[in-house]
Amino acid sequence: MAPPDDEKKGDNEYFREEWEVQRDRLKSNGDNAYKKGDYLTAILHYDEAITLDPENVILYSNRSASYLKHSHKSKSLADARKCIELDPKFLKGYSRLATSLASLGRFSEARAAYKKLQKLDGGFDLAEKGLEECHLLEKRKQGIELEKKNRMAPPPVKQAPPPEDVLLDDFFSDVENAASETKKVNISHPKVAINKPTVFHVENLDTFSPVGQSRQIERLVTIPNAEWKNLNPFYVLQLSHRNDIQEISKRYRALSLFVHPDKHDFSNKQHAQLAFDTINRSYQTLKDDDKRRHIVQLIDQAIKNVELDDPSSKTSDEDDLQTLREKHVFKIFADIERRRRDVDIRKRKQDLREKQAEDEENKKLKQERDFEKKWNTRLESRIGNWRDFHKPS
Repeated sequence: MAPPDDEKKGDNEYFREEWEVQRDRLKSNGDNAYKKGDYLTAILHYDEAITLDPENVILYSNRSASYLKHSHKSKSLADARKCIELDPKFLKGYSRLATSLASLGRFSEARAAYKKLQKLDGGFDLAEKGLEECHLLEKRKQGIELEKKNRMAPPPVKQAPPPEDVLLDDFFSDVENAASETKKVNISHPKVAINKPTVFHVENLDTFSPVGQSRQIERLVTIPNAEWKNLNPFYVLQLSHRNDIQEISKRYRALSLFVHPDKHDFSNKQHAQLAFDTINRSYQTLKDDDKRRHIVQLIDQAIKNVELDDPSSKTSDEDDLQTLREKHVFKIFADIERRRRDVDIRKRKQDLREKQAEDEENKKLKQERDFEKKWNTRLESRIGNWRDFHKPS
């Protein structure tokens, strides 16, 4: 078995520093141990060499390979990342990174690392081979998991929905109820054309009446599921998504001044501050042309979904259509947020699993080092006693 990596020695050994000689001797010992399959010993030698030369990318690369062979996958990944940090053009570093990620089952990240390797000079062939191996490994793992699932799957058990789903169910129920109440209370509110977006009831902001201010703060902070409704920045600013940036800026200035906690004497300054922060956050989002364009597309899609998901909408009057549009606009934003939170939860769980695995590996490695240290101490003691015994009297 060839050593993981090699590096050229200096042309003249006599001009090398003592630490360089020791580093190369330790590296050579590590390479030899790796060839023999003694990966723990190789790791120990590379550890000592790195203490002498902590910026040596070859040592981290070799130790990464040894860690992976010794089933220390998270350690291998950390060393691979260190290789790229030290030398962003080091081909073997990207290969080590991708291999470590694939061993952890993080195949999409492994493929991304190989694609970066493809763009480096001389890395295309290595990346192509790695991508093929990554694909085969992923297929093999999927087959094993499917076989295990089919063999060991318990009978299906109906589980209670997670808290997030319960909140969403309540949220959509509240959306329908709130829309119905809006129809009853705001009879004089102008209707919206079918080809226009949802328009929410807008409070008159010309006068800073306590009732109007309190109503805005309640809408943005204290009503049930306000957090979910505020995902739509046009709802927060109470504007049509057809409004341009000038109208958005004008509404932001009026509405933010309307609830600014330092401009008025509110009974609950904390709620006023939360309302002001929500308005400011929505405005900052809509100031970004790309984000605003994306949000407009989402709302347009939600309005189209009314006819796709609710066949009764074709025969509904304008007020009922208004209710359905509001429901679908809220729903599409809530679904996106729920998916984002699910991704965050899965990522946190994965990070936790990797941290636990790394802690176990560290514990195992420490036990092995302690054992080796005690063994070497006992061996040295026995050798010393043997020498003392054979000393001439």
